Amino acid sequence: MVDVASDFDGAESDGIIGLAPTSNDGAELLVDVLANSGVIDKKEFTVYIGKSGVDDSYIEFGSNTDDKTNITYLALSPLSTGQPQFYWSTKLSSFKYGTSEFSFTTANTVWDTGTSILGMSSSNLKRFILFVANGKNAGLLDGGFYAIKCNSISDFEDIHFTFGSQTINVSKYEYLIKSGGLCVFMIFELSEQEDFILLGDSFLRGMKIVHNVQGLKLGFYPQRTYKYGNDDSSSLLWLWILLG
Repeated sequence: MVDVASDFDGAESDGIIGLAPTSNDGAELLVDVLANSGVIDKKEFTVYIGKSGVDDSYIEFGSNTDDKTNITYLALSPLSTGQPQFYWSTKLSSFKYGTSEFSFTTANTVWDTGTSILGMSSSNLKRFILFVANGKNAGLLDGGFYAIKCNSISDFEDIHFTFGSQTINVSKYEYLIKSGGLCVFMIFELSEQEDFILLGDSFLRGMKIVHNVQGLKLGFYPQRTYKYGNDDSSSLLWLWILLG
């Protein structure tokens, strides 16, 4: 998560270094500049988000040179009809918590390597937390995150995002942390006007993601499966507000 300095209020941006699929103001993006000057052979870049202590993260500019028989491509779609393609956004087909279907009020997703965790509108997030709690005590913490009283993260399920025929799995150990007798959801609230699910590094981890600016599409390879240990306990102190 990023705190925005007041001197950036109202400023247009094309990502941290201009890696959006299209420009907000018509200026050339970094990938455009590199391709048009012959530094790279294609308007494309690839990002891999690794797991700390296991494998490295990296970014490559230019054509993805890996075997393309194992890659899935998704067409980008704007967040609303008629809006320019400012984000690496695409439509979600379905979502499951374990084996249970859950429906969000939006199919929009934004794939964002600059965000560490997941994000969704406050109404979708609260509905999801109550769905997972299934009658257990759930509450909002003073840090803005939701939590459920628990014994272990292993009490919960992995979550599964399906795009077309391909499913991307997010381990429970990626979206939850243990703090005392609470399991805290590392999912932050977006405003109700932000009609999308923000998919940060906890979703992207272990996948090679191809950002094709030329064809306005996202490509991804099968995920690496990581081994997760026991609950990583946190010593954070929280103020607990019970959900109704």
